[in-house]
Amino acid sequence: MVVTDAASQSPKKDMSIKINDHDQTVTLSVTDLCGEELCSGSLNRTPLLDIRGELGREVHQYYQSKQVRTFPGYRVEVPISHELEIDGFHVIIQGRLDGVYRDEGFWVIEEMKSTLGRSQPADDLIVSNTYLLQLRLYIYLWSRIHGDDRVRGRLVIISCSDQHSSSIDVSGDPPVMKNFLEAQIRKVLREVRRTLQKDKEEESNRRIRPLLFPFPQMRRHQEQMIEAIESALQSHQPLLVSAPTGIGKTVAALFACLRFSRHHGSSVFFLTSKTTQQRIVADTLK
Repeated sequence: MVVTDAASQSPKKDMSIKINDHDQTVTLSVTDLCGEELCSGSLNRTPLLDIRGELGREVHQYYQSKQVRTFPGYRVEVPISHELEIDGFHVIIQGRLDGVYRDEGFWVIEEMKSTLGRSQPADDLIVSNTYLLQLRLYIYLWSRIHGDDRVRGRLVIISCSDQHSSSIDVSGDPPVMKNFLEAQIRKVLREVRRTLQKDKEEESNRRIRPLLFPFPQMRRHQEQMIEAIESALQSHQPLLVSAPTGIGKTVAALFACLRFSRHHGSSVFFLTSKTTQQRIVADTLK
């Protein structure tokens, strides 16, 4: 067996994550946590997605029916759900096992993948590390749900062309998977917080009345100054503006800063070197 590296395990935007902002509940799947398109049921990424999917379902059902006849009590398409609390969020992890049964005192979890090519011996298989990661996560969750560490896994590769299968035995690693699970969930929660904050800002922006420039038209260079200030605020960069008297620097600076602060819930501090300049700022605000 040859194991290939999985891609970055950072959360992706197209995850099937459900967020309930009211009770701080996040629901996600095992596939979300493994974060790869390769967690689908096929080893072949081709344009023939519908055909490949149908063939994959057929060979999965063929293999499952064979296992049902071989192992009494063999269960197929078993839904699982595990809940935990992390960083103030109630996290629900859901998944579906292709097959599970008891054998010699152990739970055996089977994860099935189909391939369009002909079957190969287990030693010759090229398997993405993501598949192994997904199966190890299922092993860990099953052991937590049932309070039983006697769980092992089998990654089953089934050929769509001849329906023959090869399997790879996979053992669990509870400490490693516990750390992986918590780290992945925290990555997801960071994205959730950003999403919730963005939603709140957008909702707040919809409710805020637009701030109008206090004069019928801007003086020369004022519009450029306002754009430069807002750009600096957006990028959290300092900005030094030097311009002659009479351009309207005070009103331009105030307008840009106030418009930005209203949409981001921030405060504006206007520092002056003289008391008379403070009066100019106060008069401008009026």
